[in-house]
Amino acid sequence: MLAALASVLTADYSLPTINPDPGSYIMLLGGGFIIATMGHLFKVKIMILAGIAMIFSATILIPLYVQFQN
Repeated sequence: MLAALASVLTADYSLPTINPDPGSYIMLLGGGFIIATMGHLFKVKIMILAGIAMIFSATILIPLYVQFQN
């Protein structure tokens, strides 16, 4: 029992790597703008929120995560 607990506690749990290729960020940013614009046109608040969340994650959250991961 203690050996199993020790192996779990000493295991190397590394986070998955994210590709820092700017193309994926640009696609997520563009998709966010398209979804947010469609949400404004059709007056669907959840689409607006989803688009803003995609833009925010493409410009701030994911690049910060990648920067702090290295």
